[in-house]
Amino acid sequence: GKWLTIAEKLIEESFIPGKDLLVAAFLQETTESIGQYLMEFIDKFDEDTFTIKERKRYIQNNESGVRIHFRTLKDGAKGIRGKTLRLIVVDEAMLVPTNVFTSILLPTQSTIENPKLILLGTASEDTSCFMYQTILDIKKWIKYNNPGQRTARHIRFSVTDNPLMSPMELRRVMDSKDSPVTKREYFNVWWKLEDSLFQFKHTSFTELSTEFSQQAHILLAIDPARKQDRSAYAIL
Repeated sequence: GKWLTIAEKLIEESFIPGKDLLVAAFLQETTESIGQYLMEFIDKFDEDTFTIKERKRYIQNNESGVRIHFRTLKDGAKGIRGKTLRLIVVDEAMLVPTNVFTSILLPTQSTIENPKLILLGTASEDTSCFMYQTILDIKKWIKYNNPGQRTARHIRFSVTDNPLMSPMELRRVMDSKDSPVTKREYFNVWWKLEDSLFQFKHTSFTELSTEFSQQAHILLAIDPARKQDRSAYAIL
């Protein structure tokens, strides 16, 4: 569903006169898949509305002059430097090195007023990636959504939000919903993100005491773990 949605968004944006748009991903196959959805939309327009340049890897909206470029980021984002881009869509964003974002992608938007950057991806264990750090910054209200800063949103989409999921497949997923792999791939859960900042559980001592022996009187610390048990206690 995300590729279809992004393709429609790109078509809409291409009719707004101004700077160009970019579809980027770690793998070329991904950009080609988004391009296929774009072609399905383009077929519904008059044949002279768009020009398709396959070898140069862009589609031009002839009414606005705006081009939609397609680039892979696996090779260090060659062919992107020097461009000025109003909208950048990055799929598999968690796989793209942070330096590619900071030194190549973001500078293409430095002179644009209200630029748009859309990051797509399934959660991973890599907490050093740009996408993870961006989600942290959004959640902590540090770099975004304050006066004078860019606005940003983190949208999490899970398997239960998908109306096209077959009942049998949904049942299979729900049977293993507590496993780390299922939570990551089907519920978009970033383990360390969930533990460290945004899923605090306030528990009274009365509730905790039922888990301790009569000799344990003082709870010294609770430390979120990075394993399936999800918690650790320090008691006296």
